[in-house]
Amino acid sequence: MKNGRLNARNIAYYGIAGTLAIVLSMLESVLVPYIPGLPPGAKPGLSNVVVMLLAATGQTAGLLFPVLMKSIFVLLTRGMSAFLMSLSGGILSAAAMILMHRAKLKSIGEAGIGIVSACMHNAGQLLVSFFYTGTAALIWYLPVLLLFGAAAGLATGIFTAVLLPHARRLAVLFRKESGSSFTT
Repeated sequence: MKNGRLNARNIAYYGIAGTLAIVLSMLESVLVPYIPGLPPGAKPGLSNVVVMLLAATGQTAGLLFPVLMKSIFVLLTRGMSAFLMSLSGGILSAAAMILMHRAKLKSIGEAGIGIVSACMHNAGQLLVSFFYTGTAALIWYLPVLLLFGAAAGLATGIFTAVLLPHARRLAVLFRKESGSSFTT
């Protein structure tokens, strides 16, 4: 980003990241079956790996773009309530990732960041559910969501840690070729 503006390369880069998030979300919807006992719609959140990689490599300028793209895809395929849940969860999750990376909490690693961000994602979804239903009875759902979120966050955090060296090389290569910095 030069002079506070996104150039064509950055837009393409974040567009690719958003597309990858959509593809991972689609694959997850098709390949991961519903498991009895888990919350309805509970999925591992593989598309969050894309956002985690952007946060971990310091590419925060367009971090919300994949979140927004995936949420719009959810709107088109699953409706308004799913869109609002995806968007609110994605924004809270991304904010947690940015804050933890900026605080340089290396001791918790990507797995810890994955757990916290997944739980924040679930909290955002629960808030939207509360506003949609107007009932606080959804609070019983919180322990189940947090437990599943912690497990899913651990898995996506480990996956992110495995991919991170490759993502860092790609980010460095992209910065050299575009002559710009992604960070804000």
